[in-house]
Amino acid sequence: MARMGAIKFFAVLPLQLIEFDLNSLSYAQDSRSWIIPLIHIHLKKDANLDFFVAYFMPMIMQLDKLRDLEVKNPKGSDIKVKKYETLLVQVWSLLPQFCSSNSPNMSDCFMQVLNFLEPILNQNVLGLRLVALKTFSALISHCRHTKVVDDEIRKTRKGLQNIAMDYIQGLVALYQQDETVVENTDAMEIDGAKPKSKVKSLG
Repeated sequence: MARMGAIKFFAVLPLQLIEFDLNSLSYAQDSRSWIIPLIHIHLKKDANLDFFVAYFMPMIMQLDKLRDLEVKNPKGSDIKVKKYETLLVQVWSLLPQFCSSNSPNMSDCFMQVLNFLEPILNQNVLGLRLVALKTFSALISHCRHTKVVDDEIRKTRKGLQNIAMDYIQGLVALYQQDETVVENTDAMEIDGAKPKSKVKSLG
C-alpha cells in the first residue's frame, strides 16, 4: 500500500463493503474491511481529497442508504444497523488523512465534503464531530504550510476563509450549549431527577 499508493492498490484490492452480507462470518475477509485500519498506518501516496471523494464518498452514501433502509424496515436488524454505523465511522475517520496533499480538484472536492461536514458538526452524527474538526485542522495546516501553492490551494484557502467566522461562531454556540446541558444534568441529579436520554437522528 505504501509503495503502490491508493489508486493502484485499490485497483488491485478494492474494498467491497456493499457487495457482501454483513452477517456473514467471512464478511471481513470477503469485503476486505480489515484493510481500513491499515490505511491510517500505511497509505501515503495519492492520499488526497480527490481520491477520497471519488472512491470513498460513493461508498459512504451507499452504506448510509442501506443503514436507513434497515432502520425503517419493521423487520430490520439492530445488529446490522450497528455494523453499518461502524463501517461509516471507520471510513469517515480516514478523511483527515486525505487532507494533507495537493490534488487537481482540491477546492471542488472540499466543497463537496463540506456539505457532509456541516451536519456532522452541528448534530454530531454518529459521534463524528471530532473527525470533522480534525479534517478542518488538517486542511488548514496543509494549505498554510504546503511548499507548492497552486490555484487549487489558493481556491481552498479562500473557501476556508469564507466559512471560518461562521464555523467559529457555530462551534462556540455548540460548546456553550453542551456546557448548559451538563450543568442542567448535574442540577437534576442533585435534585434526584433522572435526565432523559436523547438519541440523535441521522435524518
